[in-house]
Amino acid sequence: MDYENVKQMVLQNVGISLLPSRFVQQEQLQGTLVTIDISQGTFTRPTLLAYPAEKATDLRLASFIDWVIQHYDH
Repeated sequence: MDYENVKQMVLQNVGISLLPSRFVQQEQLQGTLVTIDISQGTFTRPTLLAYPAEKATDLRLASFIDWVIQHYDH
């Protein structure tokens, strides 16, 4: 999978994605992507849920994030 292309799509508001943490560090520091660490769940690698910062108040996104955290944080 080409994580760079997926990250660019997220930055262009095409959607959200589960990405390895090493691919979004710069954007996380710049504040252009918001990340949620969900690697404590069933994932075997450090994994983040990444989405554009301007979507942080979207209620549909918040609902999805809650679902992901509940589903994978076991």
